[in-house]
Amino acid sequence: MRLADGVKGWYVAAGVTLFITAIALVGTFLWSNRLHLSPIDTVHFLLGPTAPSSFWKRRDIARLLRVARSRVRAPEAEIPADYVRAFEELARVSSPEIEGVVELSTTFARNATGVIAALDREVAILEHDASPAERARLGARLSALRQNTPSGALAQSHQALIAIVESEVALLLDLHERRLLAQNESSELFIIIKSMWTEMQKLSDGAGTDAGASSEPATCMARLLQRGNELLARRRESSIVA
Repeated sequence: MRLADGVKGWYVAAGVTLFITAIALVGTFLWSNRLHLSPIDTVHFLLGPTAPSSFWKRRDIARLLRVARSRVRAPEAEIPADYVRAFEELARVSSPEIEGVVELSTTFARNATGVIAALDREVAILEHDASPAERARLGARLSALRQNTPSGALAQSHQALIAIVESEVALLLDLHERRLLAQNESSELFIIIKSMWTEMQKLSDGAGTDAGASSEPATCMARLLQRGNELLARRRESSIVA
């Protein structure tokens, strides 16, 4: 009786195993058919060696390996820090031939994001201190002082007051110019980060194919990195001077 039960259990286990195997084979067939793989390529793709081989560099096979890169969640359009997150995720799944440029881009995006945050804080302070309303108020006061010039003993004090207000107006104009400069630097750095992400996607899509990484995105990336690093260096110099 025990032997019969054991045989019955073995048949059940074998049946379940065959059933699962059949489902796996059908799933593999549907997957390979959807990706237009030949039976030989399907076997090679699933069971072939992982060592460097010309098989993995074929254009039709390389495109399948890029599926992992497509899993990198695209950055939020107007959040600089999220581009750093996207670059870091891309670095973990990028192919060896673009690892260097991905690392450089990630480092730049991280540094630039910190500078952007500092510039945005500076812009917020300057917007408060040299707001349009404050500039208009001082401008109106200066105009009124100039139109009502007293004579006699008050004339000298009045001119001194005009000079003080004029210096305040000049200071606010200087702060306003600094705000515009900081705002422009922040915007340009962010544009560079976003442009680098676009070009990096092109590089990533070209990696692992017969053509390799396209020279045009690589050249564009080099220009963007050069300009971005120039801005960061200029920002560091201005901070030291200040």
